Amino acid sequence: MTEWIAAMLIIPFAPQWVELNVLSGVGAEFASRIEFSARVKLQASPTDLVAEFDVSDATFFPSTSANQLFEGDSVELCLSGPGTGGIIQAVVDPGDTDGQNARLQVLDYREDAALKLREAPRASFTATRSAERYRVRVTLPWANVEVTPNAIASFGVRVSVNDAASGRKLRKLTYLGDDPAREFFVLPAARLGDDRVPEPAVAWAGYTDDLRELRGSVCAPASSAGELAAFKYGADELKGKLALEEGVAVARFTFKTPAIGQPVPALSASLADRPLLFAPIPNLNEQRRAMFTQRRSLLTVTPEVFLGEAFPAVTVDQRATLENAVGPVQRSLRYFDAEGQAVTTAVRPGRYGLVATLNAGPDLPRSEYRTLFRAPQATTLTDAVEAAMRFEDPPDNYAVRADRRYWHHVRQRLGTAVHYDTFVRVPAAYADRQDRKWPLIVFLHGSGTSDPVEARAGWQKNRTLDGPQASAHKDPAFPFVTASLLSFGGWSPPAVHEAIDEIVAKYRIDEDQIILCGFSMGAMGTWEVACDRPERFAALVPVGGRTGVLSRMASLRAVPVWVFNGGSDPVTTPEDARRAVAALEKAGGTVRYTEFPGLGHGESNLAWSKPELYEWLLKQHR
Repeated sequence: MTEWIAAMLIIPFAPQWVELNVLSGVGAEFASRIEFSARVKLQASPTDLVAEFDVSDATFFPSTSANQLFEGDSVELCLSGPGTGGIIQAVVDPGDTDGQNARLQVLDYREDAALKLREAPRASFTATRSAERYRVRVTLPWANVEVTPNAIASFGVRVSVNDAASGRKLRKLTYLGDDPAREFFVLPAARLGDDRVPEPAVAWAGYTDDLRELRGSVCAPASSAGELAAFKYGADELKGKLALEEGVAVARFTFKTPAIGQPVPALSASLADRPLLFAPIPNLNEQRRAMFTQRRSLLTVTPEVFLGEAFPAVTVDQRATLENAVGPVQRSLRYFDAEGQAVTTAVRPGRYGLVATLNAGPDLPRSEYRTLFRAPQATTLTDAVEAAMRFEDPPDNYAVRADRRYWHHVRQRLGTAVHYDTFVRVPAAYADRQDRKWPLIVFLHGSGTSDPVEARAGWQKNRTLDGPQASAHKDPAFPFVTASLLSFGGWSPPAVHEAIDEIVAKYRIDEDQIILCGFSMGAMGTWEVACDRPERFAALVPVGGRTGVLSRMASLRAVPVWVFNGGSDPVTTPEDARRAVAALEKAGGTVRYTEFPGLGHGESNLAWSKPELYEWLLKQHR
């Protein structure tokens, strides 16, 4: 009989191995998992931690992104050290059946900048694959996280196997351990030694996509086959004996979720009356809200490009599923012409805007904004934004910019336009020099929480020290007016320009020395905003952010740019930065590039502390 012991995982020294056959699934997708299973072995050597993965998978879907191998079929080994060691994550795509095209990605989440400079992230692997199975061996050096391999060494470790397929969400099997002291950055705790700890049984559960059912499983070593497992969901309890599947003992359970507005029951699982370690599941009510509020779109409009005065049909996607989750959904539609005036029919050819408001109760409203186009004649174009550019926008315009400006104008009339709060700091001499106009640095921050309350609180806490504001804070003689903007997600070029207009109207700004800069999401916004109105800026400083405007770089050839990026940044990679630099150089632009060797994403903020950056900015004029 298997006994669950909530103990630290013990990994033996070579040549012994510890086997992890009982891996926890994530989500309801594991209601049936026979076609996808995995076993993992771990071993320690004096220099490395080694993991061997044996994965049974009849279909193979690799990631299409070299920067995100974990989005396709792959394995992961994560290692962390105590203190400020942080996490090193090695991800391996096993490649083709002939052993070709296997790929390794090493993601560096260590927080110790000195360690990053001292010890570059390292990993190695071997991989083989047949038609229905693949095997991968991953090696991570202890030096990555400053762990000294001895009998008392402790560290954090996680192994995961990712399974992708066409048309469904990624599935994951992972080792479910514990780190009660939260010492290892949420990785399960482990130590080195030769003690034998029985492999635990685990339980997991997840909601189906329509949120109508909760599906759970109990998974245990093969020796537990025949034992009685139980799942409790509030007052409901289901029991069943574990049966062998791919060498692991499994029992599965399904519950109906409570009706809308009813309390969400507590969930627990046991094996032979012993409580099991349980992977956390999302809050049901939050999942229901997210189904309504966080989906990119809930509507289908067909066709976007149309003929005649009647506007196209608008339908709510999967309405029955949506209303099962959040209750009755009310819909209202409003239409606006190219000048932003409300209309009921498309009187003449041209651009129109649809504002669709959906309500699922007083606290669940959302609006969607869709561009429509009445074509003057039959056309093969199906995208309204492209059609508007083709038939009516000036030749020097481009589709996305024109559409952004149109919607900013319409939403201003409706009172729903994006507007950014600003924090402005002026130099100490600003009040005494009434005759002087000052250079302006506008800073766009990176992404964070999508919750507006949390985002505002974080911005108010960090705005005085974020980006160039840190230099302005330390040096009262800092010769720039500095402005930080607050966004709850993404950067709208028309709204950024509007914020700059407000700053210029309120402060004495030299409009020939307006500098735009940003970090991560803010760096991406820097490229976008500058392409929207390149004539406005004296210089740009994107730090740690890729660009989606490579084809528009010619518009920036008159604007000096200094790009910064971490050499080991796993989020916006140095390759992303180099592509942007190369595109701007090819377009005839003036660009400088600084790459910080061994530094990751957040560490590229080191750029803001460089005096030479501000010396260079002072010399830039449009």
